[in-house]
Amino acid sequence: MPTALLDTNIEAAALRLLRQGERAVLVTILASQGSTPRHAGTRALFTQEGLRGTVGGGVLEAKACLLAKQALQDGQSFWASFSFEPGQASDMVCGGSISVLCELLQPGQSELFAQAQAALQTGQTGLWVVRLHGLEQDKGFPDCVNEPVRVGVERKLSLGEHRQTPSLEQAGSLYLEPLLAQPVLFIAGAGHVSLELAKCAHACGFVIDVADDRADFANAERFFMARNCFVLPHFAGIREHCALNASSYVAIMTRGHAYDQEVLAQILRAPVRYVGMIGSRKKREHVYAALRAQGVSQEQLDAVHCPIGLDLKAETPQQIAVSIVAELLCSKNGVDSCNSLSAVN
Repeated sequence: MPTALLDTNIEAAALRLLRQGERAVLVTILASQGSTPRHAGTRALFTQEGLRGTVGGGVLEAKACLLAKQALQDGQSFWASFSFEPGQASDMVCGGSISVLCELLQPGQSELFAQAQAALQTGQTGLWVVRLHGLEQDKGFPDCVNEPVRVGVERKLSLGEHRQTPSLEQAGSLYLEPLLAQPVLFIAGAGHVSLELAKCAHACGFVIDVADDRADFANAERFFMARNCFVLPHFAGIREHCALNASSYVAIMTRGHAYDQEVLAQILRAPVRYVGMIGSRKKREHVYAALRAQGVSQEQLDAVHCPIGLDLKAETPQQIAVSIVAELLCSKNGVDSCNSLSAVN
């Protein structure tokens, strides 16, 4: 299994490298103004092999990579703020300013990142507190100097604190970033469409858990990107085995109506953020009628996305996966899926 697939987030990737005695550079966008490809909180990890992730591509990313490479060579963290005029840099940046920190991570910080990763795995909230030393106030963001500045970086983890968005504070010398777990997508059913959904959702930042009643379908060799593969006879015991919570996303895609109904009945008793079920409207009415007869309320059923996915007239497994992930992202980012396509144009 490729190493990158084992690292489900930046903290996990950094922890693995630091425990191996390697250094790395955490590239973080601290702030942005105007039209920029990515915004505050965007992170990527730079190693001797290059950049893992992206901070926006184009000229910005090229400059960030050069600065990160210098940080590795010099054993020093750097801060820089870049200004792009319309048409100056690339089609991606249409005039704006970005403040970037290239933070050298040392093996001695492995315990700090171990604490962060443990918190993420148990669903704890937290806050990264990053203090910068050596910045002159007249060179701080948003005044852009387009030249790197050597900085000292003091990184701490404050567990139990919670905030939604990252921010620069105290004249740019303090950066606060929420410690946020990646969203988890639980896929019930391990068929062809489920496999394509797992690939697409994983590429878009979801941690993947999958369940099926067939071991030759739900296994780590086939679902190489999945965190967990559960084999559950008759899809029983989902809530007991699969750790669903208020931040879970669920896609029901088994091989039959009866199994879909069984899974949905269990999921409706769990406090999940999103639940969708594949199938036609005729199937939906059949399943819903059976669940109403079991005492499930119409309000609960109205919260289910069925047919699952945005109406993109998708037909192939890959196209269906794209339509579902698009709807998942609408839910995750608080976008009205009815208006999401027009909002992009």
